[in-house]
Amino acid sequence: APSTLFDDPREVGVYDAAGRSVVVDARGQISAIPVRVAAEQDHAVVAWAGPWPISETWWSQPRRGAWLQVTPAEGPAMLLSAQSGTWLLEGLYD
Repeated sequence: APSTLFDDPREVGVYDAAGRSVVVDARGQISAIPVRVAAEQDHAVVAWAGPWPISETWWSQPRRGAWLQVTPAEGPAMLLSAQSGTWLLEGLYD
């Protein structure tokens, strides 16, 4: 589990080797291998895992999307979520 979770997740960009945005389709598959995460600064991705579907409905407001874990070349690993075409930085594994 991430050691830091954000109350207000931050929007980030997730990009493939060609600079295109990585997206998650309706079947929960990503469009390409993530190689860069653009948050407050750019982070080269050296490892990733997922995506895993998010389907939360009974204990909170309905939420659908996918989780993705990425490990940048520098800094802590990140927990990202994709929701409605937007990537959010939900937490850090620091």
